[in-house]
Amino acid sequence: KDRKFKVVGAKFYSDAAKVIKRIAEINDTREKNAFDIDGAVVKINDLRQREHLGSTSKFPKWAAAYKYPPEIKETVVEDIVIQVGRTGVLTPKAVVRPVRLAGTTVTNATLHNQDFITSLGLSVGDTVKIRKAGEIIPEILEVTKHESGAEIYQIPSVCPECGATVERDADGAFLRCTGAACPAQLSRSLAHFVSRDAMDIDGLGKNIVAPLIEKGSVKTPAHLY
Repeated sequence: KDRKFKVVGAKFYSDAAKVIKRIAEINDTREKNAFDIDGAVVKINDLRQREHLGSTSKFPKWAAAYKYPPEIKETVVEDIVIQVGRTGVLTPKAVVRPVRLAGTTVTNATLHNQDFITSLGLSVGDTVKIRKAGEIIPEILEVTKHESGAEIYQIPSVCPECGATVERDADGAFLRCTGAACPAQLSRSLAHFVSRDAMDIDGLGKNIVAPLIEKGSVKTPAHLY
């Protein structure tokens, strides 16, 4: 029985120019693979040359890895929703038509703040280019087709969770809810309080905190005790 590793796309060259050309070819055709890749590796094939070149404490000197730029694809912004953080900051998030990027299906992308949305000229219904920053965080790069007659999206002037007035930070970057009793702020604040990075209360997570807030049983971290 053949127990060798299955190697896909490996080729041997003695000419550096051909190696560089092959690296580009792999990048140009990577979407046709039945698997996801983010780079290519070049290795010296002669074991005696490998031994002569040696290694550092972490990396072999006889191999080099080439990282490809992130995949960029088009999708449509189907909605923009606002999330209220535990410090009251309103963060817009784009809900996009599902698209496959870097091994996962992307359905959301961060929009940072109003200035970012304005700079893109973004509206609901627009066709956009999207990628994963650092192969992790989905982000919108640009609008490629603007929805006819649509206006650039504006973050509401009142908190979508509690209706309190929204104010811009002194540095002008973020909009923040001014409601002291905002349920969204309280929920995220308490979830952070009981989390592993804070008080590390075993068995008490956001799924338990939420109904306690809804019933009015907990209004501050002290009420948990």
